[in-house]
Amino acid sequence: MRLLAIGIIALLTCALQAAETAPAIARLASGDGTVAGQPASAQATIAAGQLVVAGAKPIRLELADFARGAIVVAPGGSLSFVVEKVEDGKRRLAIQLAAGAIQVDVTGTGRYAQLTVRGAALEMRVTGTLFVVERLHNDTDYVALVKGRLLVGLRKEIAEELGDSDSVQLTAHQGLAGDVANGLAAVDQLNHRPQILNKSGAPMPPAQEQGTAPAGEGDGGWDTDAAAAATADAAVVVAPPAPETPAPPADAPPLAPVVIADPPPAPVENAADTEVAKAELFSDLAADLGGALLDGVGGVSGLAGEVNGMAASSRMLAGPPNTP
Repeated sequence: MRLLAIGIIALLTCALQAAETAPAIARLASGDGTVAGQPASAQATIAAGQLVVAGAKPIRLELADFARGAIVVAPGGSLSFVVEKVEDGKRRLAIQLAAGAIQVDVTGTGRYAQLTVRGAALEMRVTGTLFVVERLHNDTDYVALVKGRLLVGLRKEIAEELGDSDSVQLTAHQGLAGDVANGLAAVDQLNHRPQILNKSGAPMPPAQEQGTAPAGEGDGGWDTDAAAAATADAAVVVAPPAPETPAPPADAPPLAPVVIADPPPAPVENAADTEVAKAELFSDLAADLGGALLDGVGGVSGLAGEVNGMAASSRMLAGPPNTP
């Protein structure tokens, strides 16, 4: 039993080290909300598995290592991030929408091989696009695509239960609903751009109701981004242009040549990927050690569950990595 106790301590130490070395998934760029149940404000970092909740006002998150990765969470909305292993040792970042509405504006997939967004029933494969996702109280999701393309299907477990593995390629100004009981609905052609909030930050009617309203006059507001306007940082002050440099007189001596130093060598490897590799190594070692210990101990009912629970608790206690 003494050996078992030592092994459990080593297991928890590995879990703590993995939590401490794991890089942040995103940061809270503007607004106030909660992260893992604790009040959080601008610049707070967010790790995998931590629930992010917007309060009475919207919040904006920025994904780490994306060319562009902005997520606006409507008041009362909540989400979390999950990093999953896929083929060839690559990783997928999944945004799990727990409640409410979000607007996602991304370019590329960052340091991940894939980026997905999941609601109650729908799963969206993202590359570079701008769209709105809403999770309703009756286990129904609605996605409205503003620009780009989006591959939408049912979550794996829902698709297996319903026997429906179909997916739909949405193009700009289209919407799609899906629910856990009936699967995918017909594609909507949208007349208006659904907004998750107005310019003052107040919630809006359901996205499908907004988008499918009669066309009327105007262009449907497709160029209006109320979510970005409501969560924008303080206005950027643009400096006035510098005065033009007068031309030198014709008899002025020639200028001395400018010597440009060679740029410093590029780093050999990406630091974020290195930190992720360390975290995964610690996690794998912890799992192997825990399995070996449990195989050597007989008659201890439920010990596997307790060890796994202690490891998960240690990750939560460690919290997100400190921002330098």
